[in-house]
Amino acid sequence: MFNIIIQEWQEIKDKAEAEQVGDSTKDALKSGLKSKIEWVAILQKELDENQVEESVLDLKTGKVIRYMRKMTPTERKGHMERISKFMGMDAAVKQDIKINPIGLDADKEENYI
Repeated sequence: MFNIIIQEWQEIKDKAEAEQVGDSTKDALKSGLKSKIEWVAILQKELDENQVEESVLDLKTGKVIRYMRKMTPTERKGHMERISKFMGMDAAVKQDIKINPIGLDADKEENYI
């Protein structure tokens, strides 16, 4: 009996979560927000082509002039970092840290915590 109740609760919870995700996706589409995958695709395309779009305002005419230019190494690195961040690959690096309390000999291994 308890397993049936848990299973029914899980189904209700999953349905509610799916509806919530669907609603937020619809809202994002209505407002024009891009999904994570769309952003990654745009960044990857710019990396592959090694070009970014630049825009400049012409003060005489008041028009925006757009053109493509080659990416700088810093921009390439930034694009790669953003893609990694979007895809969740920017996890912290685990490091072994030894702490030596003040006043103990730094030469002796047993003095480290």
